[in-house]
Amino acid sequence: MKAMHERPRAGVGCAESGQDTAPGYSLLRGYNLYPAERTGGWCPAEFPNGTLFVISRQCLADVGLFDERYFAYGEEYDFGRRAIESQWEVGQIWGAVVKNPTRVVSSEVAWYLTLRNGLLASYQRDGLYAALLRSCVISLNGLARWLGHRPSATNPTLTVRIKALCAFWTGSFGPPPEST
Repeated sequence: MKAMHERPRAGVGCAESGQDTAPGYSLLRGYNLYPAERTGGWCPAEFPNGTLFVISRQCLADVGLFDERYFAYGEEYDFGRRAIESQWEVGQIWGAVVKNPTRVVSSEVAWYLTLRNGLLASYQRDGLYAALLRSCVISLNGLARWLGHRPSATNPTLTVRIKALCAFWTGSFGPPPEST
């Protein structure tokens, strides 16, 4: 909290994961953790680490509540983007470490929500072409894994990818369907 109190426009602060990374965004990989230089205190970020973050009361009043379309997974991307657009700072606080040993998405439902909501967040951040590009990357990566018979517990199946893509492009948001 001290790092946030030292910054008048600090709206959202999050813990770090213990690695030299910070939450960020790239057009090809989307929302993820990217290499960051470890310094003392505050590290600017594009969104808070969803495992643990704090929002200032005034930031929440200015930005508004979470978007219900996200349901779960990815709401922090949207909130961080809206906070930055509202002139609030979003950052990670070096030294405030949160351990989350099960950080890897492990269920089909979690993968579905992560992919679908990541597309929504990319669309909201950079528009239609960003969502199209991310959709192509998701599809091609899934097809390559499927053709190469390389299933992985740390990557979604082609079926989950297709369901998430269809849900995004048809505007099916909120809770996942029971068939997922």
